[in-house]
Amino acid sequence: MGLPYNPDTDVPDLSGKVILITGGTSGIGKAAILELAKHNPAHIYFTGRNEKSAKEVISQSANSSNITFLACKLDNLASIREAATKFQHSRLDIFIANAGVSAIPPALTKDGYEVQFGTNHVGNAALLLLLLPIMLRTANEVPGADVRFVAITSLGYAMVNGIDFDAVRFKQDNMLLMGRWRRCAQSKLANVLFARELGKRYSQITSVAVHPDVVGTEAVANFGTFDKMLRSLRLHGGC
Repeated sequence: MGLPYNPDTDVPDLSGKVILITGGTSGIGKAAILELAKHNPAHIYFTGRNEKSAKEVISQSANSSNITFLACKLDNLASIREAATKFQHSRLDIFIANAGVSAIPPALTKDGYEVQFGTNHVGNAALLLLLLPIMLRTANEVPGADVRFVAITSLGYAMVNGIDFDAVRFKQDNMLLMGRWRRCAQSKLANVLFARELGKRYSQITSVAVHPDVVGTEAVANFGTFDKMLRSLRLHGGC
């Protein structure tokens, strides 16, 4: 067995690369920013809702002058479009679709999507598609470019057999048995399928979906006892 992965030494030099991470004010997104910033990227953008938390992340980061916060609500397409206009670089090498909500009560986004599907899938996908021309230009025109899309998903996607597209415009509060988790699972299945399809359509982009295992983020800390037990089964690392 090889040595354990050490990001401090195993992440390669990122000189020249521009990175965007959704949901970077806490949890996995924040940890990714703090680690990637150590490896000399040209710039890191990250989205979130909380400007105070964003300033704290930037202050804790290496090369903080090369990090930009994009205020963005992923459950609001108008907010996503506005955030995309504030992306100021001519290249984008890495897009990490990390932001999401998990196992929350039935609701709709501002644009009328079931809130977990609308945030975890539609929101991340909408921002990616707005910036996709820049990623493709990077892949096609920058010598030696290695453009990547990374979707943070969950093995919990296996809780559902598919996506009920006729129902994504409804709260889906008819899911009575573990409904909030099944709605989350549906959104995570959408993450997997989107990453797969992106890779099929644009072979010049390395597109992957990853399960981060069970991570002690703030969202998990706020779960009730039953939900924490469910997480202990190691199914919902990204939900």
